[in-house]
Amino acid sequence: MQGIPCIRALLKYCPPRISDVVEPIVANAGETLKLPCPVDGEPYPMFEWFKDGESLIMADDRIRATKNGLRIKEAEVDDSGIYECKAVNGFGQVSIEVELWINVRHHVHVLSLCACVP
Repeated sequence: MQGIPCIRALLKYCPPRISDVVEPIVANAGETLKLPCPVDGEPYPMFEWFKDGESLIMADDRIRATKNGLRIKEAEVDDSGIYECKAVNGFGQVSIEVELWINVRHHVHVLSLCACVP
């Protein structure tokens, strides 16, 4: 549910609403990325993030909430999952999910062998 549509010219206050579509995100391990939360409202909503249904604790310096998003530095495979952004203000709430997949970087080392004849 996206909440009640709001025409700011007529109403001073608006419940949060989703303002854009979010596609699944695929990134490589080690990259820094931002998960979007395209929500607006008046007053501007407060955001809470969840990963795979569990409240996301921002104890890790790698993961930080930003305005309209979540920044993940040096992404790890364990960061893959379904993220939910819940936006709340005094007039309502809305949630949007973002699917994140982190690929593992494989390093291939080539060993050169030489059969040398004197």
